[in-house]
Amino acid sequence: MLKVSARYFDGNSSRARPVTVDVTDIDLIVTDAFGSELARWPLEALRDETHPPREDELNLSISSDHEARIIVEDVAFIRSLVQVCPLIRKRRKGPPGWWKPVVAWTAAVVVSVTLFFVYGLPLLSYQIASLVPYETRAKIGEEVEGAIIQHFKSRPKNKSDEKKDPVCKGKAGQQALEKLLARFTALSDIDMPPVKVTVINSKLPNAFAVPGGRMIIMSSLLDIAEDPNALAGIMAHEFGHVEHKHPMSLFVTNIGITALFSVALGDVSGGTIIAFLGQHAAGAAYSRDYEQDADNRSISLMRELGYDIAPLIPLFEKLGKKSPDMGILSVFASHPDMDERVKALKDVGRTGSGKAFTEREWNAIRVMCKESV
Repeated sequence: MLKVSARYFDGNSSRARPVTVDVTDIDLIVTDAFGSELARWPLEALRDETHPPREDELNLSISSDHEARIIVEDVAFIRSLVQVCPLIRKRRKGPPGWWKPVVAWTAAVVVSVTLFFVYGLPLLSYQIASLVPYETRAKIGEEVEGAIIQHFKSRPKNKSDEKKDPVCKGKAGQQALEKLLARFTALSDIDMPPVKVTVINSKLPNAFAVPGGRMIIMSSLLDIAEDPNALAGIMAHEFGHVEHKHPMSLFVTNIGITALFSVALGDVSGGTIIAFLGQHAAGAAYSRDYEQDADNRSISLMRELGYDIAPLIPLFEKLGKKSPDMGILSVFASHPDMDERVKALKDVGRTGSGKAFTEREWNAIRVMCKESV
């Protein structure tokens, strides 16, 4: 085998020395420009550290704990050396215990990321949500509401038929709901646009808020609310979530970095919304603090307007007994600790003597989905 020129790194410095390499039956010999031998490496110990391997370069090492390297770029020499050193392309095993620091660093990264998402991100979520422009929050809410409405659209019996719109459009009932929300907004210390409310024809007794100042009420909730103030109490609670940007904070918490990049890039539809609903379907829910804030706000709103919140107690008791299969929206009914919330309302007592809706308004609300049929 012919001698060829190569570059030699002794492992002590980053400077390469021009050398000549030659191969005997058992060794690779390295000599400098003056013919002095610098190294003699056994052929059976040679390994190529280039990954993936290349036909025009060898990065030779002698052991895993020896940092010296020989770079050979002569194609003919490389082919000949590979033939006499069948193990040269085999990856070298790491030193004993090499994996321990890798596992330790990996575990540290996993723990750090987990702590951030479990504790750090929820704490920052409100601040992050507040930085999102209202127009973006409104667009997110519009997309989420549209996805929910699409889910509740009934399937047509015939292909020629159109899907039935699940949104209830009883005009008088809608106006009554909006009037109450306007009263809540007038009491807010936060400069906020009018809250939009949508009633969806559904057998699921529920109400929830979505980003962008939107509130959704399921018609079954109207059926089981025996008193207008019960519905008003629910709406006051959801208004509390809207007022404190809880839906957007939950959006940021659940989607995390994905949401931040999506919002930054203006992608507030498609994959982002699907991911949002997917996170909720996986079991996300408002924190205990968020629920407590919304409950306290509902009590203060009802008291300031002179409406008695006590009728909300039997409604909560009914909701606590119901556990319908709500599909993708099951999380929206997962307000925790219903017994504790009922007890808290009982401790509050009466908050007023007035009614949130007139008898005519209440009747219009209860039939607004029937008027849409």
